[in-house]
Amino acid sequence: MSLQNAPKKPYISCEYMHAMGNSLGGMEKYIELEDQYEKYQGGFIWDYIDQAISHTNDFGEKVLGYGGDFDDRNTDYNFCGDGIVFANRMPSPKADEVKYQYQDIILKVDESGVSIRSKRLFKDTSDLIFKYQATQGKEVIREGAFEAIVKPQEEIHVPIDFGTFHPGEVILTVSAHLKEQCLWADQGFEVAFGQCVLGRYNDMPYVEEPLVVIPGDGDLGVKCQDFEVLFSQEGLSSLKYRNKEYMIRGPRPVFMRATTDNERGYAHHFTSNVWNGASNAQALTNMNYHIAEDLHEVSITYEYTVLLQPRVRVELTYYVRSPGIVRVKYHYYGQPHLPEVPLFGTLFTLSHKLDHFSYLGRGPHENYVDRKKGSRIGFFESTVKDNLTPYLKPQACGNRTDVREVTLLDHDEEGLRFTMVDAPFEFTALPFSWQMIDATLHQYELPERSYYTYLTIMNKQMGVGGDDSWGAPVLDEYCLKAEDDQEYIFDIMPIHQEKD
Repeated sequence: MSLQNAPKKPYISCEYMHAMGNSLGGMEKYIELEDQYEKYQGGFIWDYIDQAISHTNDFGEKVLGYGGDFDDRNTDYNFCGDGIVFANRMPSPKADEVKYQYQDIILKVDESGVSIRSKRLFKDTSDLIFKYQATQGKEVIREGAFEAIVKPQEEIHVPIDFGTFHPGEVILTVSAHLKEQCLWADQGFEVAFGQCVLGRYNDMPYVEEPLVVIPGDGDLGVKCQDFEVLFSQEGLSSLKYRNKEYMIRGPRPVFMRATTDNERGYAHHFTSNVWNGASNAQALTNMNYHIAEDLHEVSITYEYTVLLQPRVRVELTYYVRSPGIVRVKYHYYGQPHLPEVPLFGTLFTLSHKLDHFSYLGRGPHENYVDRKKGSRIGFFESTVKDNLTPYLKPQACGNRTDVREVTLLDHDEEGLRFTMVDAPFEFTALPFSWQMIDATLHQYELPERSYYTYLTIMNKQMGVGGDDSWGAPVLDEYCLKAEDDQEYIFDIMPIHQEKD
């Protein structure tokens, strides 16, 4: 039966999403059908909860087990890990998307207020209180609350005075909350939200101040007050502030991520495996630099070549400016006849001391291009360790989209800030490399100690998919083509505490 054929009976998909591992991408495509077809009644997500078993392994560790861990053969291994709730009853990041897609109050925010549309069939909104907030970065410009009675299947517009803003980007948020406790939620529980973005994010200012440039034998050092960087024939090899080194290994282009369950299901890790090699084996084929006559800027360009057919070329250009800003420009030159690319990014291997981060982007939990509607734009904080999402089989995780800035800090609250220039970026900050994550079968196989922080700043990353986990690909609009050029720019600067 097809919805296009105007069926006489209601249509329900017995399984329209499969939430195995890092999944549930593209769910909005099914939800959109509700407004297009009268007979469409939705579908079922398989499953609600991961079906893993807590047991003690051969090393005396209390862990979660799945198929094959009990010497059972044949088995489907971690195919039981397809819930929007983890086996320990904690919601997974996928639950954020489900909650948003299922909300029955639609809030469309603009600078004049909010339009409230009720998708309810019988009940008005007298059980809800609406809250609004205008923010710029961390700063709350104005916030308040109001009540509005919207009848079922109707829509009204409520004017809101969001206040006066500073120059720059403003995030307007309106949310709906329960007035009273009910059987399934506490008083104040948020049942819906909507957002609007005004203005433009301001990138880092720099000052016209001469730099100290120190050419060496194959190296180039640049200093400005307490800030210093070193460029070698391996790339950006050192980044220091007040003699504190943050760079363990220089930034490199990266194209791969740890394979998701859905990718294994349609053999994407096989068909796109050339990008595994491209991420691990690159030749630095050219390096050149230019020093401005007034010493206000130094630029260094590195060309990386990957021996694919046809060959792939990426340029990383660094612009060093006072008072200690490094602008990074990434340019990938598209090539035809190559498979889909998991991501276009720059990988930084940083000191493990940079173990917590804050950012302005979508959150608070991980999100992807095809699973981000349930993640609001705001200022959020986390630790690198907690950013490793505990899927039964470790896989790609911890991503954030629409990021304006991310700051990684150590216990002295000093570190590095990465900010967008022309457009928001994506990032992951993880305690293990994607290769380590990809090689493990269980979370407990990953080391207890992390020796580095792996930060990947990305222009784009493919979605995670979710139609099923045994053959359905990520929707084409959320995939990345190798023939398309890719370019993005971001700034790096040190963050420090003023000394008395």
